[in-house]
Amino acid sequence: MNLTRRTLLAGAGATALALPMSNAFAQKAEFSYKYANNLPVTHPMNIRAKDMADAIRAETKGRVDIQIFPNNQLGSDTDMLSQVRSGGVSFFTLSGRTLWTLVPSAAITGSGSAFPD
Repeated sequence: MNLTRRTLLAGAGATALALPMSNAFAQKAEFSYKYANNLPVTHPMNIRAKDMADAIRAETKGRVDIQIFPNNQLGSDTDMLSQVRSGGVSFFTLSGRTLWTLVPSAAITGSGSAFPD
């Protein structure tokens, strides 16, 4: 095969046009959410959350994507709570003891003598 500048440029141009077309059917999720918690990866809540995220992704045909960040990957509980408040994290599983720093009445669940039985 005789390689000339013309055939080299034609081949490079065809390759450059074909690369973007190879991803033409792959689409990014329209809605992307982050779910953070302080539980280990093997905890049943994280196992079921992964099942839930997979089911939602399948039923919405990839339009909704939920990323799960277990085991304090995004910081401590107070760090994740401030990320929820700023919009960096969409969902967060927290205890009332963490929430009471912002909402004092949330501490009622932590007091054993508040209920008669």
